[in-house]
Amino acid sequence: MSDQIAFLPILHPPFRQLGAPHSACGGRSFCTDNCGAEIVRRDRGKTITAAAFRAAARPGDDTPCAGLTPSQFLRGLAVFGVKGYEYAANVTVNDVLEATDRGIVLVGVNYGAYPSRLECEIGGKTDFGFTGAHAITAWGRRKIEGRWNAWIRDPDHHYGDADAPDWDRMDMRYLARAINALPGTSGWKTTFAIWRPA
Repeated sequence: MSDQIAFLPILHPPFRQLGAPHSACGGRSFCTDNCGAEIVRRDRGKTITAAAFRAAARPGDDTPCAGLTPSQFLRGLAVFGVKGYEYAANVTVNDVLEATDRGIVLVGVNYGAYPSRLECEIGGKTDFGFTGAHAITAWGRRKIEGRWNAWIRDPDHHYGDADAPDWDRMDMRYLARAINALPGTSGWKTTFAIWRPA
């Protein structure tokens, strides 16, 4: 399998967490659920809502304003028939981008360190009030003018916002910055990703 970049324009619209229908707490804790819905759509060809992913991942949700744990996320993928994904700790940006050859990768970041529109070639962060732990999806990489660029989908945008980018493209050093800033954020001790292992 090659990386997932070619699917970005096809798998549309992107999932947006803020204000999404049926998402508790205005969707602010649904980044993982939106990433799960992206993976299900790419892997199984089935479009589901983030709320449906949450219901599968954490039935009888008693903490609706908290994101999913890795084990809950993996449960959600399994319910929708996505196979072969695993949790990996202590990952690097190179690990994450190489894993996009095997599928979309959920990766944890510190959103305070996520690149702005000024730092991205396309897209970029628009929510500057949030600086906690966040989940995004990595789709692939390409070398442009001698530098590796990463293609990312960030769900931290308002549902239905026509001005929000369909994806972000950034020099991989900015993705590395966001990944490496996660430890110490919102209780995370290491960097992590959820992917199909080699």
